[in-house]
Amino acid sequence: MMKVIVASYSKYGTKTMAAALTDLGFVVYDYFDHFQHLEKEWMQIFAGTANNVELFQQMYKTIDAVTDTPSYFFVEDLCKAFPNAKVILTQRDEKVWWDSFLRQSMEWQDSRVFKIILTITPIGRRFFRYLQAYRSYYYGFNIPSPWSMVVDPASVESERVKQDYREHNAKVIKRTPKDKLLIFKLENGWGPLCEFLGVEKPTTLFPHKNVRGKMLKNAFREHPVAIRMQKELMAVFIFAIILLLIPFIF
Repeated sequence: MMKVIVASYSKYGTKTMAAALTDLGFVVYDYFDHFQHLEKEWMQIFAGTANNVELFQQMYKTIDAVTDTPSYFFVEDLCKAFPNAKVILTQRDEKVWWDSFLRQSMEWQDSRVFKIILTITPIGRRFFRYLQAYRSYYYGFNIPSPWSMVVDPASVESERVKQDYREHNAKVIKRTPKDKLLIFKLENGWGPLCEFLGVEKPTTLFPHKNVRGKMLKNAFREHPVAIRMQKELMAVFIFAIILLLIPFIF
């Protein structure tokens, strides 16, 4: 049963929060986990064919906490599905957040390998359709291809993202009961977080993840979905080489 909803916008310390909650013993679904375990259900939600509250109750009945995209888009429905859950909203200076958001966007934009993965591997193509679906559902615009995934600092899109970021934070603060909301600064560490959750403070250092927007690099090294993407890419290349060699072998 859901205990914690991290309502923070992407690049708002969500990877750090996922690591901290995991260290505290919570079962956490983060960015790639939502896709890995619940792709079908999320696609129903993006298509507008689901009762979100009822489906969330099924999706997360054995999960303690959620963070990052796409769960933070649906904080209100998640709170209805799990009325006893506590909500955490991390705090960050807007300029620092936007700079970090752009760095991560550029990491994705500059990775030709990732774009190739999203274009030719089976799991990559599924993941790209998933990206398209939630972008279209929430932001109202589509991503035509993996090669056009970019946030231009001077574009209308960037202002749309910034405005959404401000409205999202204000809405969470306004609509969440004060006794169930923690507005949390990561630099304050374990103390306020553990007090809010009613758990014992660990002896380990408070984690600090996804430093300087290296989410993709870290995922390729650590997350099963991203690792599978790389394996499928290698398999596609090997198959292509075999096809090219067949005329010379026979």
